[in-house]
Amino acid sequence: MRITVAHTPEHYQEKTVAQHRSLSELTAVVVDVLRASTTMVTALMNGAKRIVPCQTIEEATRYVKEHCDKETSIALSGERHAFKVESFDLGNSPQEYTADAVNGKTIVMTTTNGTRALQTAPQTEHLMIGCLLNANRVAKACGSIGKDVELVCAGTDGEYSEDDVIGAGGIINQLVQNYTDIKLESDGKNALELFLRDEKDLTRALKQTAHGQRLKRLGFEEDIAYCAQHSLPEAPVPILQAGEPQYLTTLPLSE
Repeated sequence: MRITVAHTPEHYQEKTVAQHRSLSELTAVVVDVLRASTTMVTALMNGAKRIVPCQTIEEATRYVKEHCDKETSIALSGERHAFKVESFDLGNSPQEYTADAVNGKTIVMTTTNGTRALQTAPQTEHLMIGCLLNANRVAKACGSIGKDVELVCAGTDGEYSEDDVIGAGGIINQLVQNYTDIKLESDGKNALELFLRDEKDLTRALKQTAHGQRLKRLGFEEDIAYCAQHSLPEAPVPILQAGEPQYLTTLPLSE
């Protein structure tokens, strides 16, 4: 099982084309540690029915208007420039997504980087959401599928974001600990080294990243500590399901 890391969705597309790799050969995992991946995992963990990712505010708002009669329990969620979109029900802080807020609901979400990454990443048969919270479960899912794995970092505004690479490294660490047939490309080795350097204090490491420093300045320091939690046993693996529009549900995993 070959493991590679793309620092942005655009980097992923370039690599796939350059290496002439078929999407049928790959399992893809989108990683946006601060904060969309963590928020999606938390929403499903606390009982959300499904998550509908949207690239734009207009797309998310239109979905709610078109489906409000068919789906009685919808929450409109997301952020721009880290803050909740005006008139939305929820922002992008994972701590907002309590069971009281999301249980049984369809979450229609748009974020600056995470949902864009999910929709621009090439659509493999298995396209999952990963972060530090569910690193162990993502690794188990990838191992069960058995295909090569591309960890696609969401990045920040199309650029490298170290927090996502740390998260990718956390998933790789679980893979190398539990499977013997792992082959790491150079970018995968670098991500693993970054995670191992920081794993004793992931909260501090995430706070020191450029994205972490920005969230701290904006008052979201508690979110960083939440996102730094590693391999929670109850954290699910969101997987993209085909449909119009596409949506995320929890991937069933045998224990």
